[in-house]
Amino acid sequence: MTAVQVDAQGVFLRFIAAPEGDSFVVKNDEGYVICVPFPDGFRKFVTDKKAFRFDVDAYLTMDNPEASECVHLWDENFTDVEIDELTKPQPEEPSDLEKLKQENILLKAQNAALTERADFIEDVIAEMAAQVYQ
Repeated sequence: MTAVQVDAQGVFLRFIAAPEGDSFVVKNDEGYVICVPFPDGFRKFVTDKKAFRFDVDAYLTMDNPEASECVHLWDENFTDVEIDELTKPQPEEPSDLEKLKQENILLKAQNAALTERADFIEDVIAEMAAQVYQ
């Protein structure tokens, strides 16, 4: 069975493995571990973007509830427009080669700036020497 780690407000953080058996809600440092089934038709595909929550407060007021009594405590918590925005493909992270190319461009620019500065300082020193030894 799969459980869900939520924060103190019941907002999804991540899936975690759970032993087979009864439903449960357990408090931990991050919030709660919830092992309660999702309702039929629930949009599980949105979970990696925190697009649902569990009503922890309502659960805590219940007296030893059965799993079937807790299904209604799941809430998608977002509109269809927000869900579409959350589930659209994300840009891929640049490859190591692309990162190195970008870093190389930056280093070349820094090197050029340092060379220009060194030339300027050399010119200033030459002018100062010319003034001193006149």
